[in-house]
Amino acid sequence: MPIKSKKQSAAKQEWMKKNSKVYGVRVMNNENEKDIWEFLLTQGAPATTFKAALREYMENHKEDKP
Repeated sequence: MPIKSKKQSAAKQEWMKKNSKVYGVRVMNNENEKDIWEFLLTQGAPATTFKAALREYMENHKEDKP
């Protein structure tokens, strides 16, 4: 739904502040990260790819806690 007023915009900003977090990742187009760079260029939405990769990593690296 498009935002139609400043009041809606302020409400949305407040909701985003309470319910989301932005993380930034810089990938360099160099010999060390070229594979990551090229892979992400083929993805429709890199954010979705990062989230899927992180979930897979979390699943495969669970720590046994007492």
